[in-house]
Amino acid sequence: MATTVNRRDEAFNELRAAREDTLTLVADLDQARLDAVPEPGRWSIGEILDHLVRTDEEFLSEIRRLADKQRRGRTPFVYRSLREIGAPLGSLPLPLRWPIEGTLALWNAAIPPVLRRWAFGQRRLRAPAPQSLLPRPGRAAAKLAADLRASLEELESLENTAGIDLDAAVYYSPVAGYNSGRGLIRLLARHDRRHQEQIREVLDAPSAMAMTLKDRTQEGTID
Repeated sequence: MATTVNRRDEAFNELRAAREDTLTLVADLDQARLDAVPEPGRWSIGEILDHLVRTDEEFLSEIRRLADKQRRGRTPFVYRSLREIGAPLGSLPLPLRWPIEGTLALWNAAIPPVLRRWAFGQRRLRAPAPQSLLPRPGRAAAKLAADLRASLEELESLENTAGIDLDAAVYYSPVAGYNSGRGLIRLLARHDRRHQEQIREVLDAPSAMAMTLKDRTQEGTID
């Protein structure tokens, strides 16, 4: 029991610390600074924050689904295909997609969770962003901060109030690989860290203040 409690605290503490660092990093920025971009085709800081919000929403949805299966006495397992996560190869016909899906499933099964979490936090490893995770430009600073705090609170309360076992739940996608419900929480922490680096890059860009939303086009990558 103590081991389970320690694992739980570890995962949530990691996400809580990462999220607080993200919010501290942007706490003194006004709306104009949040909406400024370093160059055409790159995300503003506000868009980076909204991408974090949308990723939280997606992971929360999957954890809720796992929790619901567990409460109903069903196997708490969720599998997402390339098509379901909106990956570029997901548009291939099923006969062409199956071999790719199978290869990725085997590859992900061979990768240790610690290595997968490390890779998830690396800015050098970029991938096309699914449509569902593309940010909404121009969202208010207060709303972004509130959403980022609210999703953290919901993640923590979900396990506390529902009496579910996140360690027994398993989620798979070709990008995230195989993760327990608690593993998804750790991935969110690494995801925050990854984008903190991106926020610092935008803050250091000398041309960012000169650019406006209508001066640029949105790039469809998690960068």
